[in-house]
Amino acid sequence: MPAQDTALHFREARELARAIRQRELSSRQVTVHFLDRIERAPALGAYSEVTAERALALADAADRLLAAGILLGPLHGVPVAVKDSVQWEGVTASLGSSALRGRVSGQTAAAL
Repeated sequence: MPAQDTALHFREARELARAIRQRELSSRQVTVHFLDRIERAPALGAYSEVTAERALALADAADRLLAAGILLGPLHGVPVAVKDSVQWEGVTASLGSSALRGRVSGQTAAAL
C-alpha cells in the first residue's frame, strides 16, 4: 500500500467511502489494511472471531459492483466489525458470554 494509506485507521467511515467511490482506494485495500491491523494486535482481544476470507470476498464484490456503476449506499465498500450479539450465518455469536462460546449462527440478522 502507498505510504499515505498507513493512516487509514484514523479516517472517518464517510471519508473512506468517498475515497472508495472516487477510486482513490479500493474496498480490498481498505479491508486488507484493517485486517493487517487486527492481526498485529491480537493481545487486545478486540475481536472474538475474524472472518478475513469473508471480508475480502465482500470487499472484492463491492469493488466489482462499483466498477459496474452500482453503489449500494453511502458506506459502500467500507468494512465493518459486527458485534458477537448479532447473528451472522456461519459465524459465532456468543453474546460476550463464555457459556455461549462456540455457538455458531444458523441465520443472518436483517441488520446485515
